[in-house]
Amino acid sequence: MPVVGSPCWMVIGALPGDRRFWLCFTAADINAAKTVALAECGAEPTLLESFLIDEKKMSLALLVSRLVQRLNGQKWLGPN
Repeated sequence: MPVVGSPCWMVIGALPGDRRFWLCFTAADINAAKTVALAECGAEPTLLESFLIDEKKMSLALLVSRLVQRLNGQKWLGPN
């Protein structure tokens, strides 16, 4: 797991401008606890944020939608 170095399951993504993100799962289950880490311009991530902690029924579509929403909130997907 980025920042803390714990083992985890993760999805690693890269976007133009050398922006990277890690979506980390505490277990190999879409319903497991999730965190997200972001890094700009080749820097290392410095913060893990809890992700989708209030969702009771998780689906892949919801996971992708909220990840895109989170990245858009960073203005990584274009100007708002």
